[in-house]
Amino acid sequence: MTDQPPTVPDAPVETELKFEFEPAQLRSLARHPAFAGKPVVKKLTSTYFDTPSFALRQAGFTLRVRRVGTRFIQTVKRDRGSMFERDEWETPVPTRNVDMVALEATPAGKAAAKTGEPLVPVAVIRANRAIRLWADGDAAIEIVVDRCEIEAGAAKHSFMELELELKAGQAKAVHALAGALFDITPLRLGLTSKGERGYRLAGAKEAAFDPELTAEMPVAAAFAAIARACLAQVIEQAAAFRAKAHPEGIHQTRVGLRRLRTALRLFETVVRDHDRDRLNAEVEWLANELGPARNLDVFLEDVFDPTALTDPGVAKRYEAWLQRARKAAYQQASAALESPRFARLTLDLALWIEDGDWLRPIGDATRAIQLGQPAAAFAAVVLEDLRRTVKKRGKDLVTLDVERRHSLRIRCKRLRYASEFFAHAFDSRRKKHAAFVGALKEMQNALGLLNDMAQAHESAAETLGKGAPQQLVFAAGELVGRLRAKKGKNLEKSVAGYDALMKAERFWGEPASDKPAKEKPAKEKAGKGKKKGKGKKAKAAKAAKSKPPEDGGGAPA
Repeated sequence: MTDQPPTVPDAPVETELKFEFEPAQLRSLARHPAFAGKPVVKKLTSTYFDTPSFALRQAGFTLRVRRVGTRFIQTVKRDRGSMFERDEWETPVPTRNVDMVALEATPAGKAAAKTGEPLVPVAVIRANRAIRLWADGDAAIEIVVDRCEIEAGAAKHSFMELELELKAGQAKAVHALAGALFDITPLRLGLTSKGERGYRLAGAKEAAFDPELTAEMPVAAAFAAIARACLAQVIEQAAAFRAKAHPEGIHQTRVGLRRLRTALRLFETVVRDHDRDRLNAEVEWLANELGPARNLDVFLEDVFDPTALTDPGVAKRYEAWLQRARKAAYQQASAALESPRFARLTLDLALWIEDGDWLRPIGDATRAIQLGQPAAAFAAVVLEDLRRTVKKRGKDLVTLDVERRHSLRIRCKRLRYASEFFAHAFDSRRKKHAAFVGALKEMQNALGLLNDMAQAHESAAETLGKGAPQQLVFAAGELVGRLRAKKGKNLEKSVAGYDALMKAERFWGEPASDKPAKEKPAKEKAGKGKKKGKGKKAKAAKAAKSKPPEDGGGAPA
């Protein structure tokens, strides 16, 4: 009789929303009936384990042993492609150490065994927990307020967190309670788990905001995965900027916003509902609020060069002027990222991505079919459409005026984001993907520099603002002239990038119309002319009918 591997039980699904908040907000939350009555108070100590190379984290798992009173509970959690849902396996264990038998009964056991590395503590989180239970119709929701301290080696960090966990009923009850609490006080949605906080304090790199797609994944799931990744980038980078105002925080938050707007555009025909345009407008509002800070960062980094100015005294005054302007722009950005409007936007976006009406296209059979089609098929049409637009608009790149060159740059950026979104849907073509994206980056970077040069005069005026001394206006003119002198070189790079991109193989596969027709046998060639002609016309009509709309805005039918 041979030993059989342990059977992995189906994981219960945990549905939970997390919010970050300040102590003063607790007094406001007390106005909601859900916070009436005395809570059950517990002290928890959770030790998170992984291999020295963080193999479990890389495989999408977290492993902890939590002490509650005199009991120990071992828990494995796994992401399941949702902001609010995770697989969860819980087992009572005798001590704070990992029970390997219980671990091997979960998928995480296999991931740990593959490495051959030992499991070691990553971080310890101590929490004072207050628990209430809220009944809403058929739903039961556990409301948890945690005051936490994390330790990872010598590093420590404290924070407060509100969790709403569904114990019975439908997820919409949790969403409704979250909205009601937000109406009382603007809570900030948190997408970073306690375990992930511990990893980061222990020195683990921030996870990439990379959507996990498969070729056969339905379009609805693909859009949700992409939008989640974009929103996570916005929320986490905004939090990093609030913690420490820094150019990279502004830049990465804006990148997340641009990626999100690109996703909303690429999937426009399949996710349209009464909320989509409103949310897109709010994303644009936030990008505009961060714009002045980013423009000043770029101007100071790429345009301002005190050694290029003839008068050192003027250069010093100009730099001081720019630094004051940047400080004011950072205050504007901070106000936006700390505002209730931003907090509301992130919550509304998260709920819409997970449970928006776009998922239920009642009375729209065509869209229902589109939402269910494989992601790779959808992606191939969108990517081909975007490439066709770039090819058409970049054909006479040397003679393009500023406006049309800027339009081409936007289309390149869109193609770049789409290529990154859909990369995992074409995992078998990684080399082709890397070559294609590499050529696209070169072209996009060169076009970006050309755009900076074209907009330099306007940027200089914006950074100076109204009422600037004439000496500074003259200095700005010097800098702009020096920058524009490099136009020819960057135009050459743009053309070279365009040529390389057009030669790069499509990682999503060649379109049928671009493949050379196979030579037919001699007997077939000698067939009836009229019949042959009819076939050609029919094929041409069919191809014209199935041609996707220009500019990558729509989905395949």
